[in-house]
Amino acid sequence: MVLISDPKSFLKNLPLCSGVYQMFDVNDKIIYVGKAKNLKNRVTNYFQKTGHDLKKHALMQQAVKIEVTITANENEALLLEGNLIKQYKPRYNILFKDDKSFPYLVLSKDKFPRLFSYRGTKEAGYEYFGPYSNSLATRETLHFAQKVFCIRSCSDTFFRHRTRPCLQYQIQRCTAPCVGYVSEAEYHEQVSMLEQLLRGKNRIVLDELTKRMQEAAADKKFELAAQYRDKIAYIREVQTPQRVTKEGGESDVIALVEQGGVYCLQVLFVRFGSVVGSQAYFPNVPEFSTLEEVITAFLTQKYLDFAIEKGVPKNICINIYLAERAVLQETLNNVLNTKTKLLMVTTKGKYHSWMQMALTNAKESVQRHLLLHANLLDRFQVLQTTLQLTDLPQRIECFDVSHSAGEATVAACVVFTTSGAEKKDYRHFNIENVAAGDDYAAMHQALLRRYGYLKEHPAKMPQILLIDGGAGQLNIAANALEALALENIILLAITKDPERKSGVDFIYQFRFTTKNIVSVDCPAPALHLLQQIRDETHRFAVTSHRQKRAKKRRGSILEDIAGIGQKKRLALYKHFGGLQEVKQADVAALVKVPGVNQKLAEEIYRVLHEENKI
Repeated sequence: MVLISDPKSFLKNLPLCSGVYQMFDVNDKIIYVGKAKNLKNRVTNYFQKTGHDLKKHALMQQAVKIEVTITANENEALLLEGNLIKQYKPRYNILFKDDKSFPYLVLSKDKFPRLFSYRGTKEAGYEYFGPYSNSLATRETLHFAQKVFCIRSCSDTFFRHRTRPCLQYQIQRCTAPCVGYVSEAEYHEQVSMLEQLLRGKNRIVLDELTKRMQEAAADKKFELAAQYRDKIAYIREVQTPQRVTKEGGESDVIALVEQGGVYCLQVLFVRFGSVVGSQAYFPNVPEFSTLEEVITAFLTQKYLDFAIEKGVPKNICINIYLAERAVLQETLNNVLNTKTKLLMVTTKGKYHSWMQMALTNAKESVQRHLLLHANLLDRFQVLQTTLQLTDLPQRIECFDVSHSAGEATVAACVVFTTSGAEKKDYRHFNIENVAAGDDYAAMHQALLRRYGYLKEHPAKMPQILLIDGGAGQLNIAANALEALALENIILLAITKDPERKSGVDFIYQFRFTTKNIVSVDCPAPALHLLQQIRDETHRFAVTSHRQKRAKKRRGSILEDIAGIGQKKRLALYKHFGGLQEVKQADVAALVKVPGVNQKLAEEIYRVLHEENKI
């Protein structure tokens, strides 16, 4: 590590090899991570008095020290750089949000294969089709497969324990292989046609179904012929709007465009010669970054994450020239054990039409993004005027409480800025030690926890706090903020019309100076902004509550006893046969379980018998 104020000795001893360098600001926070084929040459370049671009100039104005890490080769430097950027999210690096892995359709290799939607690491023993751009696309394809080919989607446990057909059979979405209503050979014929269709071999499937329809008609099996006819019609109906067939191949086609300071990378997913989906990315890009830096950051952060299987295709097509294309390609193949080609697409060639499609979609995505941002900014400005604020509010937080008759109470906090929802800043609070169904106490506890923390870490303190509720919730929020001496926060509440008319809401403000609540006449843009934030908070609160409730109902009371992990819990079940038998056991019987001593046995007995009394 070296202080920027004394770089000479440091630069003199830097090695002429590959590695990664990190720059720190005065708060010892990493503000930039870079890699180099030659560390000495690359780092020395930052200290030259001339030739700096604007980005380097801004960076060196804030950097106070540098730390370097030597790597065995340039590939390792590229990997380490990507990992450090993901871990520390430096200000002057280009950052992409961590999205969930893309969904796939998965076909099992069972006697009667199952088709289902899946996200996550690929596992052996399954066949994967995709990726799809979103879960809606996988659900639609799954519905299509059930309607045309009647392939089961139930879990293996459900399948094994059936003694009669389920509802899927009744609505003609499954042939009920669980109870022997279809032979293994007939079922596998349907599976084979489905596999061909998912690989883009639509013509083969349609020809086979047409042949069967004609044979059934010739044998005067008109009902069977009508079924084949309907399947053919449905395939053609679905195929026409959803698929764009080209030459065979598996590719991710990436188009990068920039407009008005907004960068968009549009990715087309081409599988088996067809475009099966599209995804737009809007990275956080520091000022004065180049297009080459943006596309390099995308490739390293999205494809070199070896912790998650991405299903990398045979080709990755880009529209930006990369000087380090060969290094990126080699690293990608080494890390993921693939033979992927990183291709620069020009104005000609078989990938040109796909790239044009990606560029068109990228430009439209940028336009929609700019329009949405402009509308959101307008709403913030109207809200500023309505509340007579000197400065434009940059951050709004909203709270809501959700529970089921007092069970699994959760308070949710959602954050909005002028850029939209900041989902990485969302928080939920598990509410404890309050009376069941006491929304006021739950809200008070959550606010004290949230703003007690923000008072110690004020960087993300909001200008406006919005409460989903009426005067009661507003007074509770005011008490919490007063207890923390945070009366400078604008405190609002949004409540529905007493007659529950759709779209009719009222806004109230608590004024700390006069200790009273006043009604706020919000123009439509400001009202729509607050409604949007409230609705998102309600969605997040309900989702968090349902997850907590489901986990609690699936769990065991033994999980709440200190000193009992999974192994001891299983040992108790194995020894006694079940939870009810554990409850009936006395301390002497509990001690006989391997791993349970006298003290733990007494604690188990106490907790279980207190629970029974309740």
